Amino acid sequence: MRVRSILIFSGILLTLFLFGSLEVSAQSCLKGRVVFKKLELKKTEATLSNEVPPADIYANDLQVGTSIDSLGRFHICDIPTGEHVFTVSSIGYESVRFTLKTQLDTNVEIVLIQRVLETAELTVTGITRSGDVKTNAQALQIIDARVWQRNTSQGLIQLLANQPGIASINTGAAIAKPVIRGLGYNRIVTVSDGVRQEGQQWGDEHGIEIDDFGISKVEVLKGPGSLMYGSDAIAGVINIIDPLPDRKQLIRGKVMLGYQSNNGQRNTAAVLSGGKNRWSYLIRSSSKDAHCYQNARDGYVANSAFNSSAAKAIITTHRKWGYSQIIYSGYRMNLGLIEGERDSLGRFLTPQMVNGQLLSEINTDSVYLLYKLQYPQQDILHQKYVSNTRIYFGKRNLKMVYAYQENVRKEMATEFQRNAPDLWMRLRTGTYQLQLNGETTKKMSWSIGSSGMLQASKNFGAEELIADYRLLDAGVYGLLYGNWKSLYWQGGLRYDHRWMEWQSNQKEFGGVSGSIGSSYQFAKSHYVKVNVSKGYRSPNAAELTSNGVHEGALRYEIGNARLKPESSIQTDVQLMLNWSHFSLTSSLFQNNVHNFIYINRLENWNFTDSNLQGMPVFEFKEQDAILRGFELQYDYHPHPLDWLHIGQSLSYVTAHFVGATNTDQYYLPNIPPMRLVSNVQAEFPKFGHYLQDLELGVNYMYVWRQTQIYSAFQTETNTKGYGLLNAKVSAKMNIRWFESLDVVVSGNNLLNTVYQDHLSRLKYAPLNTANGYSGVWNMGRNISVQVMIGI
Repeated sequence: MRVRSILIFSGILLTLFLFGSLEVSAQSCLKGRVVFKKLELKKTEATLSNEVPPADIYANDLQVGTSIDSLGRFHICDIPTGEHVFTVSSIGYESVRFTLKTQLDTNVEIVLIQRVLETAELTVTGITRSGDVKTNAQALQIIDARVWQRNTSQGLIQLLANQPGIASINTGAAIAKPVIRGLGYNRIVTVSDGVRQEGQQWGDEHGIEIDDFGISKVEVLKGPGSLMYGSDAIAGVINIIDPLPDRKQLIRGKVMLGYQSNNGQRNTAAVLSGGKNRWSYLIRSSSKDAHCYQNARDGYVANSAFNSSAAKAIITTHRKWGYSQIIYSGYRMNLGLIEGERDSLGRFLTPQMVNGQLLSEINTDSVYLLYKLQYPQQDILHQKYVSNTRIYFGKRNLKMVYAYQENVRKEMATEFQRNAPDLWMRLRTGTYQLQLNGETTKKMSWSIGSSGMLQASKNFGAEELIADYRLLDAGVYGLLYGNWKSLYWQGGLRYDHRWMEWQSNQKEFGGVSGSIGSSYQFAKSHYVKVNVSKGYRSPNAAELTSNGVHEGALRYEIGNARLKPESSIQTDVQLMLNWSHFSLTSSLFQNNVHNFIYINRLENWNFTDSNLQGMPVFEFKEQDAILRGFELQYDYHPHPLDWLHIGQSLSYVTAHFVGATNTDQYYLPNIPPMRLVSNVQAEFPKFGHYLQDLELGVNYMYVWRQTQIYSAFQTETNTKGYGLLNAKVSAKMNIRWFESLDVVVSGNNLLNTVYQDHLSRLKYAPLNTANGYSGVWNMGRNISVQVMIGI
């Protein structure tokens, strides 16, 4: 294995050296002007506006962007000669995407028309260059910068979980893991900085170790359609994109301050970015601190406090041959592990050291309000280094990405174990991607490439949850895209091979993944999309090697070295209908999974639950499964009320094992229930002299009762339905001392509803004998205030 890894990474370094020394196509400049048109009452067409609101123009493939000046003009240089895709966007206006074949100098005029409906943004996920949601055959969900900037009271995954077809597995207020159409964990690949994020995503109590602040856009690919980032994306891909610095300013800064009432969460973030000539940079830092959260049934939840900090630095050089950038990111989180044990009066107990003895103590409210973690607790550190280069020569370009990541996780039962944790794991990962893109004709483009990773995990603590292991992944793929009149099509294949060894075991896995689909425009702004995807995923280290207490999941886990790889066939059909004041998107899907891997609670010889070290025992198993579901979403803009938007989304997934004979073992575990989200939002571009972009919104989420559960051996229990009322007001204030000042006030769970999310791991905490309810409940009413200052 060591020889193979040395050969692979030596090849990467050699490629970087050879192409980095090439003299290729000459650079060019793109100049132009953006004009704005507004919709007015009693007029059928948009009319030219005298106002010039802020607007940005960027090309993600080139890592370049800028903003317009007060006259609407823009200027971007250091663009390699060739065909590139640019996007122009402004709040309240329809984004415009155009493909331009730049030569030495190019001048354009872009017209932005005032937005009526909430339209889909652009996407770059899983394709060779920027493309449109409507013409891409795969099922996609886009959450743009505007949504992030005005919803940071929620974490990254919680905000994604409001979108149709997306949910989250939660452990308190600090940990959330994404679920796409009923599938999560290692079946989802999270991409940040152009590389797959490799932490310890197999665990229930691990987040994705990515900073929530400073995100420009998130693209969610639903289903096994991405071939660029590896075979594990059997459920989909979450691609997180940072904003692009503007090189016409040397320094541009933004500061964010926030506070949340329920758990006293304090958020701070700051970013500096800019550039000059052929260089650009971005520096960002952020932090969160929170004491214990509360709800109307539990009161304050013991040991639910957490704190985190993050930092990122990006430096990019733009040259006549393309660009090259170096990225560093660091993420640190400390959080309490909620165990949920109580006394006979329902008061939470936490372990305390008294005179050298470990005792269970009852906490007071004053302890819950401290920004200090209790025990047991978890300490997570994730660091990542990325080298990203793209070289253009003629109609082709070569993308080369290499990354090194290190994830360290520690669990301490008492304060005396901080320097000698019970569980201490270090995961080191090197990943690479080489991709050559080109065009066959004006109507057809292609990509071929290779990606893979070298990974090693080692234990240093007294306990071992998973064994020390090493693995090597390598894969090759090819993609083809084209269009003929109103038909857009795409297809691709990938083959992956994995070598893995632990203790005295060695395993090899191999498999094929691929997709083929098309999008047909059958009328103006009306599309139908069909896509068939084949997914493949090797068993992960936890599924193969686990043997120990998983504190965060409240169970003893046993791996299964006999597991085979998962494979799936998913079919998607999507209909997108767009009129001037109404849009409707509906999706149907079916996913047939062969050898679906799941964790099953064990019984002992007398048919009662097995227990080891005081925990119920679970073992990994596999069985064929079928998942089916739909998503329905509409947006209505009642004419002539230009300021009003009404929308709803409904999502549902059902999943069962093939050939199951017992009803309690028929349904798959961890499947989210049906959910309806209703939104009413008012938008006012101007409101008085001091306010701009005023938004008032009310959101109601209703979640149905979940009875389709894997109830064997009490693995899962039914969950009651619930409804949550949320509201938000946000505005940009005109203050002459600042470049911008945005204020957001939001309220989540305004009715203080007592509820348990079906995917909350805290549902399975011990019984509260004082009131007869099992588990710990979700957060109650939470008011958030956030201020963003541009300087």
